[in-house]
Amino acid sequence: MQELIELSWQTQIVIVSGYLSYVLAYSGMRSEHKTIDSVSIVLCFGGLGLLIIHTIDPLIGEDFRFENVVLGISGVVVPIIFAVLWRKLFRENFGKFWRWTGVSEEDGLPTAWNTLIQKRGLLYTQINVTTKDGRVLESWPLEPFNNDPNGPCVLGADGSIGMYVTHITEVGEERREVRKLRDDNGIRITYIPKDQIAEVDLRRSFKKRSN
Repeated sequence: MQELIELSWQTQIVIVSGYLSYVLAYSGMRSEHKTIDSVSIVLCFGGLGLLIIHTIDPLIGEDFRFENVVLGISGVVVPIIFAVLWRKLFRENFGKFWRWTGVSEEDGLPTAWNTLIQKRGLLYTQINVTTKDGRVLESWPLEPFNNDPNGPCVLGADGSIGMYVTHITEVGEERREVRKLRDDNGIRITYIPKDQIAEVDLRRSFKKRSN
């Protein structure tokens, strides 16, 4: 920590802005990143902050009283803004461009599960989870859970799932409805660890744009 404090303020800006931007841009996608991946992305975002500092510095001039404050804030804020834009606009379109050119068919995400859960603008209506012991846990319809805690479901980056189980089908038995899922004390959510899941079925569609 002492070594970090003793670094120049520009270097500290690179580290802080780079890390904050990395967290925003790759939220939910970092579990499969190796150290070299994380460090490289942090430096890319942080380097943008350093570039902004060196661009603005000559325009401000040394006589400006709050020069370092303006430079520091700019060096952090601009990379964060770019990180948000990268997450919402650029990353997906960047992948589409490379697929269009025929260079690569992969989308930059480590697993198909990450690709599924990171797709934006989708309306989820049903989720079925088959556990390794053959039991099927179902949540349908999902719409009534939209305003509940963590609703309508939680799709973990590690492959785990949190869901409001409305129906259960045991091996060799008929599908049955879960009683008292919701009462005066709240609503019951079920957590299924990744190592207990054999299959996940999701029903979803693109959200309709309101006029």
